[in-house]
Amino acid sequence: MVHLHKTFLQLTNVRYLVTPYGIPDTTLKLVYRPRRQGMNAVLEFTDYLPRAYFPEKIIPAKGDDVILQYITSPGFDAKTMAVVNGKPEVEIMPAESDSAEILEKSNHKILVRTKTAGNNLLILSEIFYPAGWKAYVDSDPVKIERVNFALRGVYVPAGEHTVEFVFKPQSFKRGLWASILSFTVLFAGVVVGTVQKRKKNKA
Repeated sequence: MVHLHKTFLQLTNVRYLVTPYGIPDTTLKLVYRPRRQGMNAVLEFTDYLPRAYFPEKIIPAKGDDVILQYITSPGFDAKTMAVVNGKPEVEIMPAESDSAEILEKSNHKILVRTKTAGNNLLILSEIFYPAGWKAYVDSDPVKIERVNFALRGVYVPAGEHTVEFVFKPQSFKRGLWASILSFTVLFAGVVVGTVQKRKKNKA
């Protein structure tokens, strides 16, 4: 049970918990003790993962059931392991010097600067949602991989690169163009009506 809650906290990028109860776990540190009964305590999850990071090992799996078996097993380490569906497209060459820094984050855009000694898999602790999110490495479109059942991943080559995640849902695009078209038709109708009215007044 302890392993399951630890893995869940790591995969969801949780660092602090607010709770009315103490949890007997060495990975949780009390950072705020309530002054009176009924108040919540604040615990720090000391084994938290950053928002963007690189694994040391990729584990291929086939199907959701197998993936879940891996990430819920006692031997799974979210810090060093990444489970992907099917055979990995790239052989990674992890190094201690590999780094990922988030430069910008909003509801519709996430910008990450990566620096790796070899090919690697950038893991982003954000929900995998292929219908809306697109990814680019140095402005070139790339595939978003589903990692550890529910997170996003992008393969990056060696060297320094800029990885951009942009939210571009098709429904939003259709709605935007429909709104633009409606506004254009409405505006054109107003203009035509005004011109015709002026002609009648002159006549």
